[in-house]
Amino acid sequence: MLHLGTLLAVVVYFRSDIWKIARGVWAILKGIEENREGAKFFLWIILASIPTGLMGILFKDWFESFFSKPKLVGGMLLITGLVLWITRFAKKEGKPLEQM
Repeated sequence: MLHLGTLLAVVVYFRSDIWKIARGVWAILKGIEENREGAKFFLWIILASIPTGLMGILFKDWFESFFSKPKLVGGMLLITGLVLWITRFAKKEGKPLEQM
C-alpha cells in the first residue's frame, strides 16, 4: 500500500508531463511528426534507467546485504533526508528539453 500511495502521488503530481510523454510516444507510433518532445523525453527516461537497472542486476547481493543492518539503513535514511532538505535552498532554474 505504501508503494501504491507513492505511485499515485507521483502520477498526480506529474500528470501533465506523463500525458505529454504518452502523446509524444503515440505520435511517433502513428508516424506523426509533431510533438516529438514527449517522445524524446521518454527516450531520455529509458536511457537514464539502463545504468540503474544494470547496477541492480550486477550488485543485487551487495545491496541486499545493507538492508540486514538496521543502523546503516537508519543512517542512510537520515543522510537522504538531509540531502532532500538541502535541495530546498537550491536554485529552481530548469533547462528546456532542447538544451539537455
